[in-house]
Amino acid sequence: MSRFVKSCLAAVATTTLALTLTTAPAVAAPSVKSKVTFDTFKVKESTVVFGGKVKAKKAFCEKGRKVVLRQIDDGVKVGTDKTNKKGVWKVEFNQSVVGPGVFQATLAKKVVKVKGKKVVCKAAKKKFDAEQS
Repeated sequence: MSRFVKSCLAAVATTTLALTLTTAPAVAAPSVKSKVTFDTFKVKESTVVFGGKVKAKKAFCEKGRKVVLRQIDDGVKVGTDKTNKKGVWKVEFNQSVVGPGVFQATLAKKVVKVKGKKVVCKAAKKKFDAEQS
């Protein structure tokens, strides 16, 4: 076979391989549903304390999750916390910063590697009406 024919066959094989690899279907990372709860609401003198827990079927989706607490009536971010190894979170703030109303805890999505594979811990939100409590 001539050098030209070999070069052409090599180019066709390389192009075919490249097209096959780039058109392969993407496999989505497995995901774990997460839930954020409110377990604590206290007003002590001028300090307001909110607390709760992140729940998921996998423990690695409970620990180290960022929880953002907002007073949604006024659109004010009142604090953040990272969950401990049991998924517990707590945010304290001075009640002069923000008044009563409806609060929302937002849990950010988290991607972790488990045994070399990516797993997505899903985001979650939960509202709490401090005026009703």
